[in-house]
Amino acid sequence: MEEAAAAVAWEASVGQQKKRGRVPEAAAWDGAPSSVGERSERDFREQLQGEGSDAAFDEEPTPKPKRKRGATGTGAVAAVAGLEDLSLMDVVKTKGKFVRIGVKLWVERYEKDAKSATGELLMMLFESCGAKYQLHASDLAEIDVDDVVLSLVELAKDVASLVGLQLVTSFIAVAKTLGTQRETTQRQLNAEKKKQKDGPRVESLNKRLSWTHDNINVMEEMMRKTFTGFFLLYRLFMHRYRDVDPNIRMLCVKALGVWIASYPSLFLKDSYLKYLGWTLNDKLRSLFLQLKSALVRKTSVLALQNLYEVDYNVPSLSLFTERFCNRMIELADDIDVSVAVSAIGLLKQLLRY
Repeated sequence: MEEAAAAVAWEASVGQQKKRGRVPEAAAWDGAPSSVGERSERDFREQLQGEGSDAAFDEEPTPKPKRKRGATGTGAVAAVAGLEDLSLMDVVKTKGKFVRIGVKLWVERYEKDAKSATGELLMMLFESCGAKYQLHASDLAEIDVDDVVLSLVELAKDVASLVGLQLVTSFIAVAKTLGTQRETTQRQLNAEKKKQKDGPRVESLNKRLSWTHDNINVMEEMMRKTFTGFFLLYRLFMHRYRDVDPNIRMLCVKALGVWIASYPSLFLKDSYLKYLGWTLNDKLRSLFLQLKSALVRKTSVLALQNLYEVDYNVPSLSLFTERFCNRMIELADDIDVSVAVSAIGLLKQLLRY
């Protein structure tokens, strides 16, 4: 029984050595029991030679050659080759990884045909700004490229101003929602305190009240930075309300009127009302721009009408009324009829007080 067990153990060890591909040492054979002599060392070596030589087991497998870093695969070559048939905008939208190569190809096209390549570049700018305009190479001889680029810059400025002003309007909406939550939480907290119980409910309400209050402060601080922030991005209103473009000035005045009416706790102050008063004098020398400036003055008057309609706002408007009352009277005789009509309506509101 012991000899059989030893034989099984020996065969198992030989099988493991065979899998490893190494020739067993002589000492291993010396320790094998004589009852398994049917598989001698000679037979075992012949079996190994039949499967392969000793050298074949000792040699390490030849590693596959590594592809050098930076080598371009077949797929990448095909992708780059396909860029020649794409415009600059198509490369930006669909082949973002190959923008630099696309630019180099555009430079090559420009060297061959400057007008066609310039038209392609302008079309990319048009599409990026959301303008629906078709430009052909033949059109470049009839237009001033500088004027086209300037128009695109103005369009981008209009969009950026509108987005920035709308951002403040969104801040106000969030702050008002948080304010409603704060009032509700405060009422619930007062009700719990009347019960004279300091449990987990009171602790939860205190945390919620603190959270809403902190977030309201964050929103209001971001609104203030729109006017007096240190960074240029935050001083959006101070730069744009006196922009050379009357349309942008009108957008700023209209937005300010909405902000004051929607969130008087922050904006119904002389430091913000003065901008409405200053834009009552909006005017430019150019006849065409004078018509545009009239829209700015009218927008300011309409914003003031909305503020004077609310009796609660009148006490906070007393200093503003005293400062700009004469200008409001002058607007009743404005060169623009629509401004004059709006100013008369504003004066009627003032007579109530």
